[in-house]
Amino acid sequence: MRSRVNVFRKPASHIEGFPFAHAEEAPLSRVVSKHDVGTRAPQATLRDVPWNCTGVPFDGLRTGSGVSGSPSHHFPKGIGYRVPALLAFAVCALGNPRQHVSVVDMDRDGSGDTVWMCVLSGKDNSETHLSVRPGRRGTEYRTVRIASARNFLSVIPLANPAPKDSFYGRFRAMVTDSLCRGFRYEKEPDNSLLWLLDSYSAATGDSVRHYTRRWGPLPTDFSPYYTLVSREQFPSLIAGLPPHLVHAERDSGRAAAVFATAEEFCVVYYMHNHCLSPDCVPEPAGTTRNVSLLKTRHAVIMEREGSCQWLFIADNLDRLRRPTVGRVVSTGRGLSIELQTVYERARVMLDTSNQSYRVVTTGTQ
Repeated sequence: MRSRVNVFRKPASHIEGFPFAHAEEAPLSRVVSKHDVGTRAPQATLRDVPWNCTGVPFDGLRTGSGVSGSPSHHFPKGIGYRVPALLAFAVCALGNPRQHVSVVDMDRDGSGDTVWMCVLSGKDNSETHLSVRPGRRGTEYRTVRIASARNFLSVIPLANPAPKDSFYGRFRAMVTDSLCRGFRYEKEPDNSLLWLLDSYSAATGDSVRHYTRRWGPLPTDFSPYYTLVSREQFPSLIAGLPPHLVHAERDSGRAAAVFATAEEFCVVYYMHNHCLSPDCVPEPAGTTRNVSLLKTRHAVIMEREGSCQWLFIADNLDRLRRPTVGRVVSTGRGLSIELQTVYERARVMLDTSNQSYRVVTTGTQ
């Protein structure tokens, strides 16, 4: 009998229609024998949890069990990496966190590696803390995934506290196989995600923001995915992100240290919020200078001869379950985009000549 706990939908509660996010999954890392999974450590108790996560311990779903409403989340048969099943979690309010403690031999060195996962979830935000302590090493690997109902992305820091130790590769596989389970993997960000990453990387606190002009094909799959980026690619990304995406509710000091020292990041892009289905087609929104304009629930796109350019994406303005982009009007220097949120009306003044925009509040609802 399958458990009725949908462990993958609740942590990212803002993802409407989440079960369709199964078009493709990243290959699982073959680093743990099926005979290693489920071994409990006698010394693994609540007192040993490295993150400040207290509450009722939760042992997770049984290995190989399916998840209600998520056909893609059946776990592989035979010898394989079943840690995602082992680390399955229940979700609760921020005031009543749940945790899971297990020991697996991730690197097959004959010594058990202790794994902690702690989940906290509220109305609009959720946090998933993950910590791995290798059995024969004193170094501890930590990370956290923070998701918000207002944002298209979660940025998971992949800090390496022991650069000369090969265990980092095992830890990274653990992160992608557990915190990104159910999302397809993309080797490179698409142009819409690059628009968001560039915009946050260029954030200076001023009202005027800049974006980078990129032409490329219009996406045909709008299901969520994850990809890996480096600090070298986006050196100012963490500083430009909204504070609630990098400041954890629990163990904020340790989480901040991980964000500060990580040189690599796993970015989860909740792309499906642009549409109501994974195979949607953006709707026409007019023309400007003989170029067609398209829009999704939260973005405006320019299309020319089968190629498109993302002009604006409304992120961190309102809960993504509600459409924000309204009427799009061509102006002398670019576009005027009406935005609708629960509490106020706003307009985006977009200058296509120098790739800049600013959001102006026009009234309250």
